[in-house]
Order: sequence, then structure tokens, then C-alpha cells
Amino acid sequence: MPAKRFRPKLPPRRSPEKEQAAKITFAKRSVPKPDASVTLLPLGTDGTQWELVVRDGWEWQPAANGLVQARTLVLNEAQATVVREWIDKIRHPGTWWAVSRELNALDSSPEVAAALRAAPWLGKILPVLLEASMDGAPPPPLGVGA
Repeated sequence: MPAKRFRPKLPPRRSPEKEQAAKITFAKRSVPKPDASVTLLPLGTDGTQWELVVRDGWEWQPAANGLVQARTLVLNEAQATVVREWIDKIRHPGTWWAVSRELNALDSSPEVAAALRAAPWLGKILPVLLEASMDGAPPPPLGVGA
């Protein structure tokens, strides 16, 4: 029987979009309490970098010296534009639930699925936005409380 030749397996190729998605990591730090639970702030004066400041959980968590705990993330201008659009969209309960469903059952919401295919890194940001976008609880499901 001939000896089998050793063939090392190559690691899977990663697309640039997936590599960018892998780099999305929120940092937890103490900040002065922002006016809103989700805030997008410019860094510097040229508008090429933005900082996303998000409440850490359903309620503000106090930190030392009157500060609060927040999750922060630095975004480039293109990412900030996409995130700003989703911050506005998630304020509508129907979209909030569509995003929630899509994150738990792929292709359940065509609009959200298309956005995640176009920007895979958004999949790491949307769960944090959902959690922080509501005060204390998610919006009621469609048709409830109307």
C-alpha cells in the first residue's frame, strides 16, 4: 500500500468584509452620561472618524465620579453613515422586531438580511443597538397595545 502524502489544510480564505467584521469590538469605559442611550459623536473636526457611545444594558450603570458605563466603538465615515441610518430605523417598533428576528432567524427580514450581506460588520453592532435603544424593555410586538 503506498504511503499517503501529507497535505496540510489551508486556512479558509476570509473576505475583506469578514475581516472588517472581525475587527468590530466594543470597548467598555466610563463616560459622562449622554443625552440618549445611543449616541454617534464626531471625533476630531474632519468627520472621518466617529465614536458610537451606547448604554451598557437596559439601564445606565453608574461608575465613579458621576460617570456611567458605556460601550464605545470608533467607526469610519462610511460605517457611521450606515449606523446612523439603523439608529433611526430601529426607533420604529416594526423595524426593531424585524432586526431582532433577523438576528435570531436568518433571512426572516429581507431588508435586514440585505443590509447584513452588504455590511457584515453590522451584525456585531445591531444587537448592541437593539439592547440600548429601548428604555427598560423592548417595544411591544406589532398589534399589541395599539
